[in-house]
Order: sequence, then structure tokens, then C-alpha cells
Amino acid sequence: MHAAARLVCDLKPHDHISASIRALHGLPIKQRIDFKLCLLVHQTVNGRAPSYLQDLITPSVAVPRRATLRSASHHDLVLQSLHRKLGDRAFSVAGPRAWNSLPIELKTIIDTSVFKRRLKTLLFTIAYPSQACGLSLNVSVSRPTQGLVSTNLANILVLVSAIRVSCTS
Repeated sequence: MHAAARLVCDLKPHDHISASIRALHGLPIKQRIDFKLCLLVHQTVNGRAPSYLQDLITPSVAVPRRATLRSASHHDLVLQSLHRKLGDRAFSVAGPRAWNSLPIELKTIIDTSVFKRRLKTLLFTIAYPSQACGLSLNVSVSRPTQGLVSTNLANILVLVSAIRVSCTS
């Protein structure tokens, strides 16, 4: 991505690249990983992924004890608990964790192209909060950053609704 931005923006090898990537609407690495992971989970949830991936995730609705919980109505997935750091990177753990951190409005979208567009918008506003439609917004993080997982869901919803209002007016 950096090489492509240097080529498009005609930058020298020692020039700063962050502003150019932001101007080209590129996502930082953590948000790109979250984008790919959430897109893969979206395709899995909607039955457009291979069966071996569908076997790795379980909707909360499918578990009898969790079917009546609020997480079932929010289209959440069951998180597997692993006590190893390496196990947290597995799709069966990282996928549901990233998916559950998304707003419910995103999780209920079925069309993949609409989902991708809105997910990238959300991740872009998280990565560059002051760049969204010229707004200057603060996003507070509740824990040390670990991509989408650490961002407070309430702050995301407030941020997205503020951006919708300012971009439409």
C-alpha cells in the first residue's frame, strides 16, 4: 500500500506517507486486518463462505442457553475462550470478537457491497476521526488499542451518527 501511495502521489522515498494514505482513503494495517476479518465473518454468517469456516463460528441464537439473551438479538457470535495468546489469533476467536464489536446496523446488512462500503467508512472514521467530512471529533478508547475489539461501541455509534448528520447537511 505504501508503494502504491508513493507512486500515485509521486513521493520520494524519504517523504512522509501517512497523509497521502489518508488522502487516498487507505486504512492503517490494524483497520485493514479488521476489515478483512469482518468481511470474512460477514460472508460466513450469510452462507457465502466455505463450510469449514462456517463450522468455526456459532451464532448466539443457535445455543439454547443464549437464545434469550440480548446478544442473540444483536446478531452476536459465541466467543470461544482460549488461554493462549496464539489462540486469540485463530479465526474461531478473532472473527467473533471483531464481529461482536460492530454496531448492529452493520451486522444486519446482507448485501456484501453495502456491508463493505459501510464497514470501510466506520473503520476510516475510527482510524482518522478528524478527517471524516471535515469534523473534529474525539473518540475515546476504553482499553489499549487492539483494532475494533478495543474501541468502545457507544463511541462508535455516536461518531457514526454525528458523521451521518454532518455529511447529509
